[in-house]
Amino acid sequence: MNLEKQAERINKVHQLILEEKTGTPSEFANKLNISKSQLYNLIGILKEYDAPIKSCKKINSFYYSKPFFLELKYSLKITLDEENKNRF
Repeated sequence: MNLEKQAERINKVHQLILEEKTGTPSEFANKLNISKSQLYNLIGILKEYDAPIKSCKKINSFYYSKPFFLELKYSLKITLDEENKNRF
């Protein structure tokens, strides 16, 4: 998966959790067009950055148990040496 798509998915996961509109794990994964295991991998990435993610059956959603702010920035720069520039 490319970096841009991964960043977009993480941001979408964050927004849905923030709005408490995820639904069940299956519904959440379907909203993102990914598998449940991929969803849990994305949630795991957020948790690595101390995202306080919890789930609640009463509201049928994942939520943040305390305020959590995400500012996602990415940059990709490819630099080719002179020899490789001539190939393209």
